Amino acid sequence: MRSFLCLLFLPGILGNGNLLTIAPNNLATWEGSCILIPCKIGLTYNRIRVDNFFLIWYFDPEYVETLKDYSGIMLYNGSTTSENYLTPTSLHFLNRVSFVGNLTNRNCSLKISHLQKNDSGKYGARLYGFVGIKRKLDKWFADTVVNIDVSPPKPMIESSMAQIREQRPVTVTCWVFYHCPDEPIILTLSGLEESRMSSQKTTNRDGKVQTVLRFTPTWEDHRKMLTCTLKSHNGTEISKSTMTLDVKYGPKRVKLSAMPGITVCEGEKLSLACTVNSSNPGVTYQWYWKDARKYEWTTPIKEFDSIREQDSGVYRCTAENTFGFDSSELTINVQSNCLDGLPHATSGPKPKKKDEETQASSLPGCTLEQICSLCPTTQASPQPQPSSPTPLPLPSSSQIPCKCNAFWEEFYSTRKSQGQNKILSMFNELRSAIDKLINELQQIWPLHESTMRSFLCLLFLPGILSNENLLTIAPNNLATWEGSCILIPCKIGLTYKGTRVDNFFLIWYFDPEYVETLKDYSGIMLYNGSTTSEKYLTPTDPHFPNRVSFVGNLANRNCSLKISHLQKNDSGKYGARLYGFVGINRKLDRWFADTAVNINVSPPKPMIESSMAQIREQRPVTVTCWVFYHCPDEPIILTLSGLEEIRMSSQKTTDTDGKVQTVLRFTPTWEDHRKILTCTLKSHNGTEISQSTMTLDVKYGPKRVKLSATPGITVCEGEKLSLACTVNSSNPGVTYQWYWKDSQKYEWTAPIKEFDSIREQDSGVYRCTAKNAFGFDSSELTINVQYPPKDVKIDMLTGIIKEGDNVVLRCSSRGNPATNRHVWYKYSESGIIGTDEELRFEAIQARDSSTYYCIACNGIGNSTSPSITLDVQYAPKNVQLILNSHQPITEGDTVALNCSVGSSNPSHKLYKWYKSEKRISHTQELYTFTSSPEKVSIYKCEVCNDISCTASAPVSVTTLFGPKDVKAVREPLELITEGSFVKLRCKVREANPQELTYIWYKEGQQLQLDSTVAIPKVTPEHSGSYYCIASNQVGSAQSSPVWLNVHYGPRNVHLLLSTQEAIIEGMSVSLRCDNDANPPANVYTWYWNKQKLQETSRILQLKKIQVDQSGSYHCKTSNGISEQESPPMGVTVSYSRATVLKRALIGLGSVLFAVFLLGLLSHVVQRWGLEVLESSGELPQ
Repeated sequence: MRSFLCLLFLPGILGNGNLLTIAPNNLATWEGSCILIPCKIGLTYNRIRVDNFFLIWYFDPEYVETLKDYSGIMLYNGSTTSENYLTPTSLHFLNRVSFVGNLTNRNCSLKISHLQKNDSGKYGARLYGFVGIKRKLDKWFADTVVNIDVSPPKPMIESSMAQIREQRPVTVTCWVFYHCPDEPIILTLSGLEESRMSSQKTTNRDGKVQTVLRFTPTWEDHRKMLTCTLKSHNGTEISKSTMTLDVKYGPKRVKLSAMPGITVCEGEKLSLACTVNSSNPGVTYQWYWKDARKYEWTTPIKEFDSIREQDSGVYRCTAENTFGFDSSELTINVQSNCLDGLPHATSGPKPKKKDEETQASSLPGCTLEQICSLCPTTQASPQPQPSSPTPLPLPSSSQIPCKCNAFWEEFYSTRKSQGQNKILSMFNELRSAIDKLINELQQIWPLHESTMRSFLCLLFLPGILSNENLLTIAPNNLATWEGSCILIPCKIGLTYKGTRVDNFFLIWYFDPEYVETLKDYSGIMLYNGSTTSEKYLTPTDPHFPNRVSFVGNLANRNCSLKISHLQKNDSGKYGARLYGFVGINRKLDRWFADTAVNINVSPPKPMIESSMAQIREQRPVTVTCWVFYHCPDEPIILTLSGLEEIRMSSQKTTDTDGKVQTVLRFTPTWEDHRKILTCTLKSHNGTEISQSTMTLDVKYGPKRVKLSATPGITVCEGEKLSLACTVNSSNPGVTYQWYWKDSQKYEWTAPIKEFDSIREQDSGVYRCTAKNAFGFDSSELTINVQYPPKDVKIDMLTGIIKEGDNVVLRCSSRGNPATNRHVWYKYSESGIIGTDEELRFEAIQARDSSTYYCIACNGIGNSTSPSITLDVQYAPKNVQLILNSHQPITEGDTVALNCSVGSSNPSHKLYKWYKSEKRISHTQELYTFTSSPEKVSIYKCEVCNDISCTASAPVSVTTLFGPKDVKAVREPLELITEGSFVKLRCKVREANPQELTYIWYKEGQQLQLDSTVAIPKVTPEHSGSYYCIASNQVGSAQSSPVWLNVHYGPRNVHLLLSTQEAIIEGMSVSLRCDNDANPPANVYTWYWNKQKLQETSRILQLKKIQVDQSGSYHCKTSNGISEQESPPMGVTVSYSRATVLKRALIGLGSVLFAVFLLGLLSHVVQRWGLEVLESSGELPQ
């Protein structure tokens, strides 16, 4: 089995088609960085190990067919034998390319540094190796594409969870592709506390550098921004990306508050507000009263327009979402024993205990601008007195328009802890607004103005207006810290019981005690302004030397004392004893004042206060950072921070009455909510001493209200849709109002609206409005409910459809999205006949009559229309005229024509017949007649219905008949002479068929088969009677004869001798001039040996002819047409026998004499030749 598996799966695995590998095949980086192109060489090729090889790297390699190898810009050459095949290295890469591989380890990687944009392109490696025992040279090639971007990429940030939930661990990965490990980059995540960020780890694998951070998110992490920063190896920032954490958590810090308060009078208006500090996602609300759930209360605010006594009790609101819930409760006290609408004054604060008197109240309340002055403006300026203050009754919050409980608590506490000076300051501030309060109080409690002023003075101000101590140390409690200094402020009054006091002296004590025996104070003396009192005083303690200094000026009635380099055991009571002489009698009187100094080991944290109990966006607010500090000689620095630097620049610091404060006035925005203002206390040399913080609670309307749809704004009908109205931020929480198509949906009050099955009619604009007491914001979405086409039907114009009309069928439908595809079908055909919204028939035909339907599609679905039938009416079609008679038709046959109709809609009603375009009075389908000798007769018929008439194609009725009126015609008609051109034509007036055959006859003898007989040169032999016969397949006809008479001059002129025997002299002989001529020759002329004779008759008579009459005879004859001469005839007249013998003898003698002369001549010539040869010596011996 193992062997089988090896054979089955391993061929090709153990061998590698390409020994060279560059991966990945696409690399990207940025200008200025470096890149390492990873390259590896395999171990075997075709199962044979390859060890002996060398490598060449190219930029932009190309395969050169002539070389059968690659060529390009050489970057690295591992061979010394390949130089003649390679392009030299470009100067562009000089000193930037390095081979970082190790061929021994089969690593062939290449590094390029200081990358430039034009380094982008293809990089290829060519490997040469010797394979096998025969060391056959083989080649391998691999390449990759490198893309150099101008700017570095932003790192990617990904979360391991699609939904991050609080307290559930999550992994955030920041990564970027990077291919140069020799110059490592740094990826760091930031945005959380340093201790939580320390767990992040960075790895670099396969060209991907990533930093992984695993942490457990809290709800405070919501909307925190994680930043992934990419830095170079030297720490320079390259780029960065951010991810805002969307942490899901239940509601936090749910708070139930009551306006105007938890104690109200019956009949008043009460508002309960259930606010959520934070939640993600939004919450729904549940209300409980006395632990009974109020299902009808679902909004975060419950209003009571007129509160009743029975409405008292414990109220609880619960805010919840998918991820949790939180509750808050209040006990509402509805009072019914209100006097004239005011609660009884017994609700004021109780007197505070001694250990509470040193602490000032810090309860929030009305600002001084809201508190109204309570004393008449004519009241004399008050004077402080040491008597203990009487507790003041506090008015209820419902007594006056402003909320003053907290103010009066502070007023009472201040009288006990900070002395009369603070009260005087507060009094002056109160007095400035008296008129305003009087007016407002009179609207609630109608009294005369003077009565109202007197009532207020009696009610609030007992014990304030008297002061019997000339010495004042204020405040009566001082606190500071070790290492600092303290200046105890001390002032001496001007008069005592109306008498000015000028002559006095002063002694300062630490831990003074009243000694009854001395009737005076004693203690550790710190300063002595008298030289007469030493016997009464304890010497100065060595604990204070060089640290106590009198900084006052008695001339200016300033008796202040400064203690430096404070230590913890400096805490205690410090008192001043003033001695003075009063009046004319200069009676010695004494005054004493003291203050408690508390030295803390560590500095206090500065106090931060807001001028407004409720901070609202876009309403200026003043934040005061203060600390009690009583050593102006060594000033401290108070600075506020936490907002933008430009907004913090307006802060101002003052030091008044031992209170150093820095005031910042700014206009808060909603984004300032939950920002932390930090007040930092620093020493005069800038060293931080302590700090306090205040989290801004900015009230504002909802911000960035967003209406979102799940799964999206486009949904299919029938699907589930969830509309979520989310508020990015609001303080306090919000209530929701929903609108659909601008119509409010009162029943929708939750932040989420669910549609279990969305309908088509639910499409439209949805708007949700989130509002609270401080504003509102809205967001809207257009929900697009998509559905397949509906109400699909075929629209067309009504009326009769005639063939040739332009007919349009429109497939109408309504769908969302709009129908984007239409398919048309025809019952009589298979397959799709159209794909447009309209099916157009530009000129509709009868064949288009059928039933049609369409299918409308829009990507959501499809719907089919009801079918519609087209009835195309048309004139009669395929009207044919059919000849029902046998063929061919000959003259006299009966002819039948039938007018047939292929189809007609409506049916046909009338027939019309035409012959050669002339109407025939016949209206039946069949028409018969007897054929006449007409070559062609054109017939047609028309068939008519209510639409129109349709004519048949014309039919030719051809009647066959023999030739008619055959004539033989001679041309020319004039006198015919021999040699002229003569044509005989056989003419036929008409015949059908016209394909005729002709036969000519002369004197009854057939001549030729042609319609014309042409005689180019007529001869007398052509004379005679001629006629022709014309024939076709039907019959034949003969013409009447025509006579041809050829006139010609004498011809064949010759002489005829009257005898056939030899002519002997003495005989009588005649010669006849014989000839042929038409007309006959009538003129003769005779010649003998070319000599004209006198004879003019046809016959020449030679009587008793003599030998000398022998010779050549000929004649000429003429008939008016031409003249002709006979050939000569020789006439030889022989001698008689006697004459012949006599002449023979004479001739023989002449012959013999000639022979003799010839022989003699021959002998003479021979002798002459011999003599010539002898004389020349050429004669042979």
